[in-house]
Amino acid sequence: DIVTVVGPTTSYKGDPQMKNVTVEKHIQVAPVTVADFLAASDAADVYYSLTGTISGLDKAGLYGNINITDETGTVYVYGLLSGWGGPKKEFESLVASAGLAEGSKITIVGVRSSYKGTAQVGSAFFVKKAE
Repeated sequence: DIVTVVGPTTSYKGDPQMKNVTVEKHIQVAPVTVADFLAASDAADVYYSLTGTISGLDKAGLYGNINITDETGTVYVYGLLSGWGGPKKEFESLVASAGLAEGSKITIVGVRSSYKGTAQVGSAFFVKKAE
């Protein structure tokens, strides 16, 4: 899920932390297969978690336009950010910092959208790389 918390920052033994935290916003994220994602309707406010392997990394450019494939199919990801609300045009930095490569297994979160009738993942952000 995507949870936004608010609270004052402090530290404990030199490590940053927050205290007196309140939840400002909560967005539910449903883990799905690529096939289930493709079967869903376009919705800018319904978030899905997808896990699969990267392909098309050589053509991803600054935006992170890649494909994600699992055992049920493949879907195009239109722009992959480094995290929730992350900066655009920084995909190359994400590749370097997360150690992404063609065939890397990753988990992303995004919404079901489409372009000219073809399904794609929109508003996508990186969650983790499988070890």
